[in-house]
Amino acid sequence: VVLQSPTPDLGSVQLTFNADFSGQITFTERSTPPATTARPQLLLGAIGALPLFGLSATPQAGAPPATVDRYIEVDRGGAPSSVVSRAVFQFRAPSSDNGVALQTTGDNGQWRPLATAAKAVDGTQTVYTATSPALYGLYAVTYAAGAAPGLPNTGQGGGIWGGMLWIVPALALAAGLGVALRRFARG
Repeated sequence: VVLQSPTPDLGSVQLTFNADFSGQITFTERSTPPATTARPQLLLGAIGALPLFGLSATPQAGAPPATVDRYIEVDRGGAPSSVVSRAVFQFRAPSSDNGVALQTTGDNGQWRPLATAAKAVDGTQTVYTATSPALYGLYAVTYAAGAAPGLPNTGQGGGIWGGMLWIVPALALAAGLGVALRRFARG
């Protein structure tokens, strides 16, 4: 099944189902992480499930280990993530962003990048594809923090220079300290 344009910058999602599915799947695009939801706690035991007083927060993952462009929240209508054996996302990101990757929390709440590849450049936007082994509840389009604008890059790195951008400020700081020390030594 291919879903066309479920959100403005998500071009399509191609889903391969493991089992029959007759529910509704919705995609919501956000610039901020989804809010934590409250749910009643249950006490399981010999007498069944009893609601406890108070609410507990549904655990949400912290921020991914990269700069987030946007979040994509998926509601599978109560179906497990394994109902889909493969989800191929096609999305757009600014061509000036390097190290673009689609990340997911999976079922365990830990962020991990998915295999992401640049497919085409469309003006100032680059079209990417990313493959997920299931249809999880939360995804994030990320790019390498501090990466210099340039040609689109894939994976987690910041291009040729992305991992070495610290050198420029370090050299400037060293040069400034050298000049200051010479002036101090002269008097």
